[in-house]
Amino acid sequence: MPYIFRFHKGANNNIYDWKASDRIGPGHLQEINEKTNILSSSAGTSIPTPLARLFLFKTAFEIMAAQVRKNTVEPNSIYAGLVSETLDLLELLYTSGADTARFRYQRWTFDNSDEALNYFGERPGHRLLATSFQQAASQYPFSQKIDITLIYYKEGSKEVLIGGTSPFTFVFTSPNFKRKMRERGFRPVRGMVSDDVLFDSQYLQLQERDSAFVKYLEQLVNTPGIGDSFKGIAEYVSNTAKRYERRFDGTLPVLSDIKFGDMALMAAQVHLQQVSGDDFRARINESSDFKIALPPDTHYQGPLNPLFLLDKMAMNGQYSSASNLWSSATEVSELAYPENTITDIVTERELPGLSGIRYPFFSSFDFFEPALVRLPEYVLNDQRFLTLKDEQPFLYPIKPLFFHLFPIHRIKEYLSVEEGNGEIRFTIRVPVFGPTKGLREITCTRMYTAQQVVDYQGILGIFPFTRAEEQELLFINQYTVASYEKTNAPQQLESIRFFRNDALEALPATGIQRSNYTDINTRTTYYQLSRSFDIIQLNFKKNNSKVGGTILPLFQTARNGEAEYIYAIDFGTSNTHVEYGKVVDKRVQKAQPFAITEQEMQMYLLNKPGRLQQNDGEGYLDYERSTGTKIDKARLVTLREFIPFQVGTQKSASVRFPFRTATNESAGFIGNAKNNRLFIDANIGFLIDEDQLSDQAMYKTDLKWLLQKASSDSFNINRISLFARELLLMIRTKVLLEESHGNLKKLRIILAFPISMGETLKNKLIGIFDQQRLEVLGADALPLASPVTESIAPYYELKSKNVNIQNDNFCNIDIGGGTTDIVLTKTEDSKDSNQLQCYCSSFRFAGRQLWSSGVNEYQSSDNGFVAYYKHFLLKAQVDNENSRNLERVLNGSSIKTEDIVGLLFSSPEYKFKEIFADKPAFRVVPLIHYAAILFYICRLSTWKQIALPRTVSFSGKGSEYINLLFNDADLKGFTQKMLGIFSGKATRNDFIIEKSSEPKVITARGAVYYAADEVSDEDGNEWGNVPLEGQRSNDKKLRKENVIYKGFRTPAYEERPMSYGELMNSEELYRDLIDNHTDFFNLLFDDTGLVDTINRKLEISNFAQYKRFFLPVNTDVYQTGVLRDSFKATIKGLDPNDQVDDSPFFFALNYALIELSKEIAKTAQI
Repeated sequence: MPYIFRFHKGANNNIYDWKASDRIGPGHLQEINEKTNILSSSAGTSIPTPLARLFLFKTAFEIMAAQVRKNTVEPNSIYAGLVSETLDLLELLYTSGADTARFRYQRWTFDNSDEALNYFGERPGHRLLATSFQQAASQYPFSQKIDITLIYYKEGSKEVLIGGTSPFTFVFTSPNFKRKMRERGFRPVRGMVSDDVLFDSQYLQLQERDSAFVKYLEQLVNTPGIGDSFKGIAEYVSNTAKRYERRFDGTLPVLSDIKFGDMALMAAQVHLQQVSGDDFRARINESSDFKIALPPDTHYQGPLNPLFLLDKMAMNGQYSSASNLWSSATEVSELAYPENTITDIVTERELPGLSGIRYPFFSSFDFFEPALVRLPEYVLNDQRFLTLKDEQPFLYPIKPLFFHLFPIHRIKEYLSVEEGNGEIRFTIRVPVFGPTKGLREITCTRMYTAQQVVDYQGILGIFPFTRAEEQELLFINQYTVASYEKTNAPQQLESIRFFRNDALEALPATGIQRSNYTDINTRTTYYQLSRSFDIIQLNFKKNNSKVGGTILPLFQTARNGEAEYIYAIDFGTSNTHVEYGKVVDKRVQKAQPFAITEQEMQMYLLNKPGRLQQNDGEGYLDYERSTGTKIDKARLVTLREFIPFQVGTQKSASVRFPFRTATNESAGFIGNAKNNRLFIDANIGFLIDEDQLSDQAMYKTDLKWLLQKASSDSFNINRISLFARELLLMIRTKVLLEESHGNLKKLRIILAFPISMGETLKNKLIGIFDQQRLEVLGADALPLASPVTESIAPYYELKSKNVNIQNDNFCNIDIGGGTTDIVLTKTEDSKDSNQLQCYCSSFRFAGRQLWSSGVNEYQSSDNGFVAYYKHFLLKAQVDNENSRNLERVLNGSSIKTEDIVGLLFSSPEYKFKEIFADKPAFRVVPLIHYAAILFYICRLSTWKQIALPRTVSFSGKGSEYINLLFNDADLKGFTQKMLGIFSGKATRNDFIIEKSSEPKVITARGAVYYAADEVSDEDGNEWGNVPLEGQRSNDKKLRKENVIYKGFRTPAYEERPMSYGELMNSEELYRDLIDNHTDFFNLLFDDTGLVDTINRKLEISNFAQYKRFFLPVNTDVYQTGVLRDSFKATIKGLDPNDQVDDSPFFFALNYALIELSKEIAKTAQI
């Protein structure tokens, strides 16, 4: 028997020598049993042309069809590989053929005309190739024209020719595309079966593929009118269907043509199609066993249930379809899925192990951060921030995306934490469900060791810490978030992002740096948000990777109640005070100072308060000093640039009202007139009296009068606007947080102004406050109440406590920082018990005439009290830290002298008041100041024929100096005595002094009662118009007469209108004023009994000697002396064209008292 070498089974085996064999036909090819194991991509053809490649794939399907029929398939054969590659390309087109980011198509046609011969050029070899194509085009199945579409596969900017369309097998692959993909760095292409890599050496036949794709291919080979050229692949599909019937039980998906340009992708008139994305995703949504069982209040609103998948997780279940099960070898790599928004995840994410199949899924890396953010020596305040455990010293290592699926309030249902062995372990439990496995749970854990920690050296503060849900209050949901970070921290904070509770996208908020304190290595940055937020994410970098830490604030709910409140603002020169009262049945229950208690806190830092035990055994929760040593200056920075923690007399409060009328400004504030952003550019200077930061702070005082001469100055308008805005924000927040819940629509706000303030300035300030009222309280808020005169307001406060005060004449002395206001009420001529007749007078003789340094307002050594205090410090027991700070302030030149004195008076620790005990002679200066005011009152009463008051009260911060002189009994005695001496009339035996321990508060408090009484100020009817119809006769009315006692000895001059220029140039008027001063000093110093009592009570060795400081013996006081110098210096600073609107009587004392203080300091024995 001969030995014959052949691939097929021949019929004739008797072939010897050169005997002719049987002719090989198509049937013989199907019998070839190829076992070479050559990779399909390496398969070549005898003639290397696309045409030969087409026939190679045709043959492969014919052979595989026969093998399937006979159940003799060689799974690793070259033909199995060629078939698998074809199916891979068809599957890839089926899933993403229309994706222009992944595919490019180029149509290639060639007919049998002579012109086509030139297609390949003129070179002989090319002409030969053209001739062969011309001949092929004339043969079946091309019908005179070869029409092939080349298919290019893309990845980013890379591209490779992967194959083309075929009239035999629909598509075929390029012989070397896999090599080129490797060389060009293409990623593996995933198929529809879990963990299957297309075009690799692990061949998959049709029955091993997704059931929907199998159904599509079955339809493709049964396309009506399909030619015989597809017979090989059609038989392969048919034979496979017969052998694997159950794999063909799937349903046909929704399909659409693959378009490029205006053409459809076709193979010999058969349309190649792509599965509808919606249909494919719907099948996954129906079939998968890994769908997340979201809670009913989830924020996720997509039409598809997202999947939860872990890298190589060992769980069974249907993955993308009933025929495609999850494989534990499937990688879910974080590198393959960069951090995305929820929109990207829902619409763009490809399922792992399945290229081109977009379906929403989440994995552990979507939730866990790569490192844990640890707090610097403080723990989170668990009353105001959601925590997982008590004393939590870290932020959540959870990305905001987690809360899109699982609402914040459910966090403990899904997330837990354990600590031990130097590690912190977080566990997320994700419930999943599906048609074959039901409801179950996937658990993923992340451990953080010391090497996976970011040490955050900073703290955040949020104001206001409220949230409104009511539609009418949504406008209040505007926030400032302060960030204080150490600039020398190893890991710096990169950014802060804010999210709503749905975590869909970060809210617009750009951090703006305000300060960089080099001495304490602290940077302050502020973020302002115009809507509410629920999630804060702090972002860092560690090992070139982004690391975030999440904070979940628990905002207090703000809602409009029904309670009605009145707030009164005494916007003073040196100090501002706010009082408020709840109105019930049109009456104020009780007016009280503005306060923020622990239950009403408006701003919170992140830290949990620690309990501070006092020496007296009492303790309190300290929010200010519980931040640890690493950021120990957070308290000072907060008080300087932000909002007080608490306000009031309680030990836990560092701020109390009244407070200094000042702004603290950023270094860049004066660089741009548009710098009007609260906290970023400037804020209320609450810390001015105890600011201990060594970097120079920029404070601005005297806000009340800044616009007097330059009413349109943008910087000053910004200062006052920001001051008003912050104050109104604090008022608004307090009203909404009241236990009885105030109503913003019922809130009334009233301002108090001095008599001396001109209408232009007053209206300008009212306009600024009103503009801020509209922005802070809303368009539906009540307009500002008609302002009250500062000096009359105390009358209403005293009347609320003692109604009998209205039966007799009353006088209030309101001594402020820049002005003193006097009110005298007159009852003897009143016929209407509801009408109050009063005379109001205001003059610029107040605290400034005692505590400033005269013309040079920044030269503190020009004030005798301060000059003496500098020496006094050497022997006073002031602690070292305070002493160093005081030394810096006293020797500096950036703070006004009167502001320095305000600082020294602000704390007993500074022992400034002790100089009046150490050197009693200093008491002479404020005594003369007070006596001059009493002299003024007496002369005004005489001029206006007003009986001396039965009651005298005090208001204004400036009047507190009286406490340096007298106790209550001695104050009454001295005042009564001086009124009698100066007026030459007897005072009443039942004379009363009403002295508050805090005289500044009673102006604002009285304004509350004034507003509640709805007093009709008849100054508004100065034009003599008829009152409104229906006005009741028993309405409370206030009739004021603004008067100025100019201070002349000759009464006729008082009635005479005059300008400052006339006063400046008239020797007669000047001498008359000085004569009146002579009378004043004679009456003050020449009463022996009075002088002896003053010496004894005030411990002054010789009070009478100080008369000669003002009225020297044998000296022409008109031509020389401190009275003349003070008068001339004062009037020189006034506009000669202005009418006299201040009392010239005090011009001679304006600087004279400061000179006296310097003289006393100079002669003091230290």
